[in-house]
Amino acid sequence: MILDRIENAGLYHGISENFKLAFETITSLDLDKLEPGKRYEIKGDEVHFNVQEVDCKAPDDDYYEAHVEYADIQYILDGTEYMGWANLHTLTQREAYKPDIAWYRGKGTMLRLDKGDFMVFFPEDAHMPCRNDGVNPCRSLKLVVKVKL
Repeated sequence: MILDRIENAGLYHGISENFKLAFETITSLDLDKLEPGKRYEIKGDEVHFNVQEVDCKAPDDDYYEAHVEYADIQYILDGTEYMGWANLHTLTQREAYKPDIAWYRGKGTMLRLDKGDFMVFFPEDAHMPCRNDGVNPCRSLKLVVKVKL
């Protein structure tokens, strides 16, 4: 798992060519031209993203997700969002992978992301996006980038 500011995205270009392409693209986008709910392809199915406008929900230990084929880059364009994170091996799987998402339950760590923050989730990183702090409502506008591993 990586948690950082978008201005440091260049530090992660060496992970793979797909990561380099993803970060170069999302740091040079004209954000005013993006439409929530729409999928944008960078390199076909290997690197693509969705724009999501989210009313964050209360944390729920039953809704961690994990992926095998893709890493997620979740980049906050505006607002605030909390994301849960846990090492996959500390959770209990509750649903099998269909096709690249499985669901888990258990305890993790909640992390706050604000405008300009991003997180990268690898296959061993279960995550619970779109959450608030359990007390205060929050909204976010974000990119969810899928990077084929």
